[in-house]
Amino acid sequence: MGKEPGQPASQRHVELGDLLGLVGPGVLSVLAAPCGLAIPVGEVVIQDPLAPAHLPRDAVVLAVGIDAKGNDSRKLLEAAAEATVSAVVFREHPTGAAEIVDHANRLGVVALGMPEDAEWGNLFGVLRTALASAECNDVVPDTLGAPIGDLFALADAIAALVGGPVTIEDPHSVVLAYSSTSEPIDEPRRSTILGRHSPAAWSQRLREAGVFRRLWAGEVVRYEAPDIDGFAPRLAVAVRAGDEVLGSIWVAEGSGGFGPEAEQALQRAAHVSALHLVHQRAVSDVQRVVRGEHLRSLLNGHGAVEPLAATLDLDPHAPFLVLAAKLVAEDDESLDAARELTVGLVSLHVGFLRQRATSVVIGDVVYVLVPDEPPLPLDALETAAREIAERLGHLRGVQVRVAIGPPVPQLADVKESRRVADIGLRVLERMPHVLVARTEDLADQILLLETAETIQRWPDLLHGKLDVLVAHDEEHGTDYVRTLRAYLDAFGDVGLAADCLGVHPNTFRYRLHRIVKLAGLDLDDPDERLAVELRLRFR
Repeated sequence: MGKEPGQPASQRHVELGDLLGLVGPGVLSVLAAPCGLAIPVGEVVIQDPLAPAHLPRDAVVLAVGIDAKGNDSRKLLEAAAEATVSAVVFREHPTGAAEIVDHANRLGVVALGMPEDAEWGNLFGVLRTALASAECNDVVPDTLGAPIGDLFALADAIAALVGGPVTIEDPHSVVLAYSSTSEPIDEPRRSTILGRHSPAAWSQRLREAGVFRRLWAGEVVRYEAPDIDGFAPRLAVAVRAGDEVLGSIWVAEGSGGFGPEAEQALQRAAHVSALHLVHQRAVSDVQRVVRGEHLRSLLNGHGAVEPLAATLDLDPHAPFLVLAAKLVAEDDESLDAARELTVGLVSLHVGFLRQRATSVVIGDVVYVLVPDEPPLPLDALETAAREIAERLGHLRGVQVRVAIGPPVPQLADVKESRRVADIGLRVLERMPHVLVARTEDLADQILLLETAETIQRWPDLLHGKLDVLVAHDEEHGTDYVRTLRAYLDAFGDVGLAADCLGVHPNTFRYRLHRIVKLAGLDLDDPDERLAVELRLRFR
């Protein structure tokens, strides 16, 4: 059984119902609650299926690796009843829920279900963050009148409370939401909102001024930049849940100026925002995982297309294409930040062209499934991809290459568009000065790369009549392979080929006659001529 080191002790009484209200119904569902949800919660723990179940009182227990339909689940519920835990969370298999519900009800234990496609690690982090946030707030939390999890409504509420336009950002300076405003906005705010991320030069300036250091230390930071024309002074504060930084709030001074209570109001807003960010992250994490897994299945050609399409709200009979963005970064931290930013930029730029475009991260590649009905102007999609690459290029140590796969007639074929886009990315790796391309513009390079990779898998394909000429050159010091290459490069023009080698045309014709006779070549056969040329190229 595992527990996060250094987990803070409870600061106030938190009930299971409060905790579930914070994380939302999309994260956990109640399978059985024989005694209701007014149960105290102490901590979140992971039960090791290979270890004895010594469970802390009032714990929320994650049944990782335990089959909901197996004997281990019954033993865990019995141990939970004996230890008086708050709840046990199982991976929710539709066919196994009834058995869990029956057993939990008989034992008087709350059983919760986690979506089958979600990840335990994400759930563990979300529950701990929600618990820490609940411990630091009143039992009836203040939400500033914004629906819980609606970050744009929250930004508007904070703007009215503090007195200026607001942006809410994650710890990597990715914009999560911003307030609507009729007031003029300065260039740093405009660029931050449009790029969904603080511009690199602006972030560097704040870093050098020590703003981020003070921010993460818990200060309300005031920042001014009188050298920037029209710049509005900023107030900023970190948003925390316990010891975890969830993000930050930035307020630009409005036309009425900051009032004397602005900093205190911003601190209050930060406490309230923790609840919103926890809820938003919890729901979006699960939704992203579920949608991501379904999209991953489509891109890999696995699973039934119709139910996957229904989950993603896509027409299975419409055409689609795949855009693939490969990230390269100097370190893992930069890669993580770039990955999150890329997903946000894709949502902004590609989503503007196609609202139902959906993305998933697989390794270091962000894949975007783009509906293509009516046919999307590829120039527009290429422009969007260039804007994404350009904005990411401003991050230190980060580069992105984007390949746009070919349209396919229906959803079942998107694996082919993804396959070609992947090949396009490999081609772009060999073209350092090209960051964005449509695969149709890379057709020649893709053909040669595919051929080269086929030969790498089956090197025996390189062997044939050409081996005779190679062996003769090595044994007798002749130049037959080079002569044949010159002939093919010159499209059979003997005079041009002879000039390339610096020999008389008659000498060249004699050598060519010897080559044909020695290797048994038929250079009048186009298929044999092509095969010889490919072997010459890839040897």
